[in-house]
Amino acid sequence: MKNFLATYFKRNLAKFKTDSSGNFMMIAAVGLPLAIFAIGSAVDYANFLLATRQVQAALDSASFAATRAITVEDLTLDEAALSAREQLMLNIANLSFIDAQAIASSLRLEHDKEIGKLTAIADLQTPTLFAGLFGYDNISTTVVATNQVQSLEMSFVLDNTGSMSFSFADGSSNKNDERIIALRAAMYNAVDRLLPAGRVNDNRVRVSITPYSDAVNLGQFYQAAVGEDGPDRGSSCVTEREGMEAFNDIAPDDSDPDTLYETDVALNPDHCINSRILPLTDDREDLFSAIDRLDTKGRTAGHIGITWGLNTLSGEWRLFWPSSARPARYLTTNVTKILIVMTDGTFNTTYFDDKAVEGPNGDLGRGGSANETTSENATREFCDLAKDPSRGVRVYTVTLGTSAAAGALMAECATNASTAFIVTTGDELDEAFEQIVIQARTPILTD
Repeated sequence: MKNFLATYFKRNLAKFKTDSSGNFMMIAAVGLPLAIFAIGSAVDYANFLLATRQVQAALDSASFAATRAITVEDLTLDEAALSAREQLMLNIANLSFIDAQAIASSLRLEHDKEIGKLTAIADLQTPTLFAGLFGYDNISTTVVATNQVQSLEMSFVLDNTGSMSFSFADGSSNKNDERIIALRAAMYNAVDRLLPAGRVNDNRVRVSITPYSDAVNLGQFYQAAVGEDGPDRGSSCVTEREGMEAFNDIAPDDSDPDTLYETDVALNPDHCINSRILPLTDDREDLFSAIDRLDTKGRTAGHIGITWGLNTLSGEWRLFWPSSARPARYLTTNVTKILIVMTDGTFNTTYFDDKAVEGPNGDLGRGGSANETTSENATREFCDLAKDPSRGVRVYTVTLGTSAAAGALMAECATNASTAFIVTTGDELDEAFEQIVIQARTPILTD
């Protein structure tokens, strides 16, 4: 810059010496300051652009920190702002040509809970070197970074069959409830990680629990599922629905019998498990109470558990559940939906009759040696329904034990190989749930 100005003055001074028109002084008086201003402003603007880029990168990082504080740590907006300021200051403290403290102090957060958008805003003033000579002391702008604060809907489908009363080592020869005790402990920890005590959740994280064995106990939701004229078979457990909606997630409608669930005559009321379905909630105590009620009884109709686990997440079921438990619509931008299916063995119980629609490997039927194949086929149908791109549900599976058949079916059900876990101990079950929670709660940085 100095060499350029020196050349400029030398060249124009030579012209001045030979000029006889009398106009050069006036032209120089006007043109020279304009040239200096233009060149200096270009330098100042280049510095401003550099500062803006660096502050923008730092604000992106700070915004991510705030999003994580809200999404993962369940901090309030004010607490998240403190975390964001610390992160911002850390990344701009070494920039000598800006007031880092002033920028960090100006940071504020705006959280649109309706669409889950978190916006971080900071004010930037870059001091000028040349333009200040002409009264322009700084160049100002507002820098903005936007993140998506993810809401999480997580559905646990849990095996409550008789085999969950077995020990890990001795199997059916030792019924000491070791497996169900381990499942309760793993679920306690999962809920505690998802909904930490004393943290503000604002309904961002909700969990449902669907226990299953021979069927699923709907409790207070039974009549709405079977219809006003549904039969009373002595329990609030339901089996599959049949007809053209057997493998869909359309909500029950009294005007369409195909949408109503069955209470099959083959289901002995005594085989209805005591633990009832709990739709989406962020109430820790309700979740812990549901975990305490997990029991062991009966055979394994896992496909019925899966369909009801999906129903608690389904955007089609919003009006079926209480207002606080209503799931978001499918593919809502800021909502992650996760289905976790846990079993300790093969699925072996079905109630479909000859009115059921055709499954992937032939007609579905009830009874006899076809039970296991029928339940497996139905499981594939419901898992594929959940994973369909129009629904966008991420499916995790956890197979407890060494059954190769169960592990293979659960691997098919899962979204991919990384979301299918096989465990053999209580500690491994807890670790699998922990990994699922960690993956589920990772916030996503957007534009």
